[in-house]
Amino acid sequence: MLVDCDALALPVACTVAFRFGERLDDPAEMARSDALVVPASLAGLPALAVPVGMAELGMGDRMPTALQLIGRPWQDELLLELAAVVEQAIPPLLPPHPRLGPGL
Repeated sequence: MLVDCDALALPVACTVAFRFGERLDDPAEMARSDALVVPASLAGLPALAVPVGMAELGMGDRMPTALQLIGRPWQDELLLELAAVVEQAIPPLLPPHPRLGPGL
């Protein structure tokens, strides 16, 4: 359990974020979108997500992507410090395209 490292950096999801309201009619697909973030919670490990960019979907559409940081038990402060380093290294993100839905 994270013996040789302070934290793991993993994707938050297998795909980019989906459009607002896009998967409301498919609860199983909604649950699958959480598959990469659930294990840390089940293991009782601190974890957080840091926005790292915008994925181009074509025709000017873009959606946010994120990096998940998972740490050792009780190392929440270290994760926050790592997240701050990542945020400082990433240029400011452009907002999603307005056609992708309200509330984004």
